[in-house]
Amino acid sequence: MIIHPEYNMIPALKILWKEGFKDDDKYIDFFFSNRFKPENTFVYMENGSPVSMASVFNAKLYLNSVFLPAGYIYAVTTLPVHQGKGFSTAILEHINKIYPTTFLVPLAGALNFYEKRGFTPAFTLNEIELHLCDIKAPDKNFITKTVSADEYKHIRDSHFINDGYICWDTEAIAYALAENTFCGGSAVKIEIDEKKGTHGILLYKKQNGRLLITETTLPLPMLHGIAYNLMKQENVSTCCLRLASGKTSASRPFGLLYKDTGGAAVKNGYCNLVLD
Repeated sequence: MIIHPEYNMIPALKILWKEGFKDDDKYIDFFFSNRFKPENTFVYMENGSPVSMASVFNAKLYLNSVFLPAGYIYAVTTLPVHQGKGFSTAILEHINKIYPTTFLVPLAGALNFYEKRGFTPAFTLNEIELHLCDIKAPDKNFITKTVSADEYKHIRDSHFINDGYICWDTEAIAYALAENTFCGGSAVKIEIDEKKGTHGILLYKKQNGRLLITETTLPLPMLHGIAYNLMKQENVSTCCLRLASGKTSASRPFGLLYKDTGGAAVKNGYCNLVLD
């Protein structure tokens, strides 16, 4: 049986999350304190206990000049002892009957699992690796300021809007920025052109001994100097830079769209801020 959980089920859901993803207890507590909502959570019950779960967050898919309602399927997991029984598949099928469009970002090694259940590649990312030894120190100072969720959303939407763009509401962006801060990162806006008053956004954190720039709207030449400063600041020598895929740039598969909701119509879409 698939249900929306009650708040008194949170301790059991935390155990389910812990067994599925091996995350730190503080991170799990952060999620359940700041993003969990019963109405957005689907739980498979077996003998009165939760054995499988998934969350769905509201988003919009921009396609053919129209914003389509979409659900981001997140944190799909099943207790190890109950894996292989079809519980998560049942949850996915249940969710896809409710939401007109769904998408997800599979964990490493899980692509085949989701493709067999009707999801198809639709979103890509261009990833560039920068090395401190290959970059010159910038010859100018960059003006950086804190950025609110509203400002971040405005700059993000204006920059990335194109067919296949996943647009988040302010609540989702506020959580993504807070989650990044919880993980030791920062979100800033940086002045691009003083005369025009234009700014770009930059979301970054130190991860696995390197700098990860998760999202940015800054021009690439400018990014080299900023990456240099941040690598010095974070005491790392490598930076992974995520960018939207261009028509000529190399890219890697990133996210999947449920094929019965238009997956075949999206190629090289931009999907980010997915809490991966």
